[in-house]
Amino acid sequence: MKHLIFIVLSSIMSCTNGDLPTGQNAKIRSSSITQLPYLKVEYSNNTCPDAIFDIIIARKLAVSKSSSEIDAITLFNNSKFESFLYHFKNIKSFTFSNNKWKKLSIDFNNFPMLEEVIISNSDIDSLFYDYNTYKHIKRLDVWMCNIREIGHGLEGLTGLQKLRIYHCPGVSITSDFSRLTLLSDLTIAECKLHELPKGIDRCFTLNSVTFFDNYLDTIPETFKNLVNLKYYDFSYNRFREKPFVLEQMDKFVEDGFFYMSETPLKTKELDVVFRGRQTKYQSKLALQHP
Repeated sequence: MKHLIFIVLSSIMSCTNGDLPTGQNAKIRSSSITQLPYLKVEYSNNTCPDAIFDIIIARKLAVSKSSSEIDAITLFNNSKFESFLYHFKNIKSFTFSNNKWKKLSIDFNNFPMLEEVIISNSDIDSLFYDYNTYKHIKRLDVWMCNIREIGHGLEGLTGLQKLRIYHCPGVSITSDFSRLTLLSDLTIAECKLHELPKGIDRCFTLNSVTFFDNYLDTIPETFKNLVNLKYYDFSYNRFREKPFVLEQMDKFVEDGFFYMSETPLKTKELDVVFRGRQTKYQSKLALQHP
């Protein structure tokens, strides 16, 4: 089993341990069978080349003084989460990519500075199956994953402001979104979603929602309760006509997208359209709130 961990440093790592390379000597590649798993280090200031560590050196890095300088890590290629990663107390971003796990069993409260969790290209049967309170996580991205269920544990992310679930076809979302009282930006696109998430009509802080390319055929009247909404995209679902509730909301929404198509767009075409619309909207917000 291979372990591959990306770590981004907030400053150039200065290590006293001879096993932890620095500066221009930062690259290590091990040919030992026991050291095939490896760790990659990136410097956020771009003044040093990337460093590649095996898992043995990664454990040494975790208990060194330099662990406090690390602000982002990525675990991928079926890497097993090991408890030594909890030593990286100051990380702000944790990414999981290309993993196959039954459940994501990690106590994110052991990362008190963590603000962002990204999960991509992974097979996970249940995500947030167990309930834990994580007030400090502000952003959750789940991209291109084979996930059966996103459970009620999502409700424990009470500080969540941005949630993006993209191209996870057939995922079941059982969470009550009314518990996410700070949520402002929500995307659930290309997920074959048949109905809107429970409690979304009580997410009064929402100002942007995207339900692009799903199986929706109705929008409840209570959706108009989202009076702070400035952007929506319900394009390429299964509506026979534009829902009346969206017609009502168009009176105060700044940008609304609603297109119907008999033939589904290809994934690359969808991605171009989706990213283009988000970029346009974000640029508009930047001009309004510099």
